[in-house]
Amino acid sequence: MSVLEGHLIKTARKRKGLTQLDLAERVGLSHAPIHQLESGGESISLKNLRLIANELDLEVTINDRWVSVNHDLPDIEQPVLTFDQDVKIGKMVKSSDSKFWITLTDSGYSYDAPTHWMPLPKPPKNA
Repeated sequence: MSVLEGHLIKTARKRKGLTQLDLAERVGLSHAPIHQLESGGESISLKNLRLIANELDLEVTINDRWVSVNHDLPDIEQPVLTFDQDVKIGKMVKSSDSKFWITLTDSGYSYDAPTHWMPLPKPPKNA
């Protein structure tokens, strides 16, 4: 997160009359990541960023940004583009013991270990 993005979160939090601790408690995080995020010094998972944004009535938009699997993983069943050596449509699924990727290929489904992923936009409501 940049200092500017952190400032926008801080402004939205204050507009709602919340302290950093209030916000942290509402979204189930500790105080430290909220403080670091607002200072522009914390990298935060998309899941936690969405929790914060929802609490503050902000919209999270990601455009043309590939997310490293070392940094964050999508929600279970979230449709995504995946990248290893080529781009595929896929989703994260969960077995009884772990999470793994499943991607759609011309011949059906395959199990992969992509290096990056990107959320797919939600379809229109009338689709």
